Amino acid sequence: MTSLKNHFLSVIIPVYNDADNLAICLEAIKNQTLDKSKFEIIVVDNASTDNIQEIKDKYPDVIDLYEDKPGSYCARNKGIMNAKGDILAFTDADCLPSKDWLERGLLSISQKAKDNIGVIAGEVSFFVDDKENMTAVEVWEMIHKYHQENYVKNYNFGLTANLFVKKSILDEVGLFNAELKSAGDFEWGNRAHKKGFKFHYDKELVVEHPAKGTVGQLINKTRRLTGGKYMLGMITKSQSIKKIFVDILPPVVTLYRLINSKELSALDKTDYKIKYTGLYLLLRYVTVYELIRLVFGGEPRR
Repeated sequence: MTSLKNHFLSVIIPVYNDADNLAICLEAIKNQTLDKSKFEIIVVDNASTDNIQEIKDKYPDVIDLYEDKPGSYCARNKGIMNAKGDILAFTDADCLPSKDWLERGLLSISQKAKDNIGVIAGEVSFFVDDKENMTAVEVWEMIHKYHQENYVKNYNFGLTANLFVKKSILDEVGLFNAELKSAGDFEWGNRAHKKGFKFHYDKELVVEHPAKGTVGQLINKTRRLTGGKYMLGMITKSQSIKKIFVDILPPVVTLYRLINSKELSALDKTDYKIKYTGLYLLLRYVTVYELIRLVFGGEPRR
């Protein structure tokens, strides 16, 4: 087995107004199977207005940093610049890492070093409180899960919800794009790929992620993702204008296709199908509104 004794990990967690989930995340990391002398935990508060400090005070061994520039990638950069580890482990405040997360990540990145692989992306598994009584948002999120393996194999990046990176690679590729509010992991991954660095997906490296529980949270996520794609040019201005004019019309044909899609067929409850369809219509127009705002010079949302 590959020796792990020469490595030290820095766990970097950005947080913004998510104190309750942060407490759960920190507890999960506190109870890792990896010896505590082998890692440090860095929490970067991105100018929260809730009781984040109360949570951090309960974990005096956690390195407490503050970043007032809005954006999780700004916060991650602050963590990177203060990290002591030669390997950086990224997750989010609302994630629940498995007990062997750090040990598995360290082993995986050590074993793959011989193949010139310095970035390991793990599985991000969604969960809900009650599968038999899901909210509309939970139905949506369980269908539109993250597909980390696909991202690694076909799009050359891994989500920062579960990502291990050699510090030396970040030194060469650079930090995350601090101007992005979303899709910064995609942008950084493709920069690393262009420099010849390889990614590996490890299905045994798992963090659990709660499905968003409210319509407001999902609307904010949709706005943030739309802004990230627009900033990166994944949706150009001309494409945005075209999409606005097409999507602002009643989606009769699209709804027909949706009703007969495999996504809705997979739902075993009629009320789940109704909830999903209603959210589809809502988010369609949220996206249209956000594109209009961006086309006319609005700033991407955090």
